[in-house]
Amino acid sequence: MVGELITKYNVSDWFYLNIDKQTLLKRYDWINIYIPDINLNYPWAVINDIERLFYLCISFDSKSEVLKWFSENSELVLIESHIKLVDLFSYQKIELKNNIDYQIEECNNTTLLNFITLILERSLLWYSPEPTWPSSLYSYLVKARKIINHIDMTKLKPTNDLVLKGEDLFDSTDYTHVFYKFKNICNQIDKGEIYSDLTTITKQAHLTLITSIRLNLEYQHNTTKLTEIEYERKIDDIIKRETNWCLRQLNMISKTKHNKT
Repeated sequence: MVGELITKYNVSDWFYLNIDKQTLLKRYDWINIYIPDINLNYPWAVINDIERLFYLCISFDSKSEVLKWFSENSELVLIESHIKLVDLFSYQKIELKNNIDYQIEECNNTTLLNFITLILERSLLWYSPEPTWPSSLYSYLVKARKIINHIDMTKLKPTNDLVLKGEDLFDSTDYTHVFYKFKNICNQIDKGEIYSDLTTITKQAHLTLITSIRLNLEYQHNTTKLTEIEYERKIDDIIKRETNWCLRQLNMISKTKHNKT
């Protein structure tokens, strides 16, 4: 969804929330986290505004708490796109007990493909390895969704062939290969083939999200107010919340009436 929004809206067309930077910093008083600036002179203003909303949403325990905050800050008006983003970004208080690897293994290909687009997109909100704009990684996910939404799984031929790495990596941590793997998988789907081991790629996508969280937060380690042990516990708690978010998305996708094997 994020990729579609930043593709659809130019800088001058987006309805900016422009959530106050100091307000966000106060909600992250345990770390000197980076909050992106919103400058309408630059084309990345839209994604920066969306990222601020993301940081606000994940600073609360649930969607209802996020909406309550907006009701108390009535100068910020939510349009339909904002509400959908709040619904997508927010956590839920109910903790799901399922093991995510087990849950992934129980899902069909349609669920896994849709889930991968969501989880890789969320990883980019946590940390984007790209040094330039527009984002080619976001564009891969937009194209992937278009392909996935128009496929008939029963007509796809299984294949074991897959490009293991992209032709270009943006980051020395060497985890962006998952984006390129997924890009290749979707290109194969477009040609009538389906990679036979989507389960492994999905698990790697979850690890990509965890890597993005750590790259974001550990980059700020020198300015945290917590002890090393407290800091690690904080990161572990966030990863747990994000994994719970993943489980919820898996459940929602697998239950949709349009989800066909």
